[in-house]
Amino acid sequence: MTGHVSRPGQHRVPIPESGSLGVYEAILVAGGFSSFPDLPKVHLLRRDAEGKRHKIPVNIQKIQSGQIPDPPIGDGDVVVVPEKIFGF
Repeated sequence: MTGHVSRPGQHRVPIPESGSLGVYEAILVAGGFSSFPDLPKVHLLRRDAEGKRHKIPVNIQKIQSGQIPDPPIGDGDVVVVPEKIFGF
């Protein structure tokens, strides 16, 4: 986990008996968000079979409101929570 989370860094998160854990659930297990996270712009960095990382968008606001399901997190995924930028 990196970015605007309470405890950035590598975390071992327990997988429930259902066999999967969502991105949002993993963030909460690891301490939740810190100040000013940009929830619509959260993303995963996931490696393909050749080792190249791909950016996968995860809109936490839509997950929280029940509009979309919480995508499962995989072994080796990096969750990135960017900072919300305020324009003045």
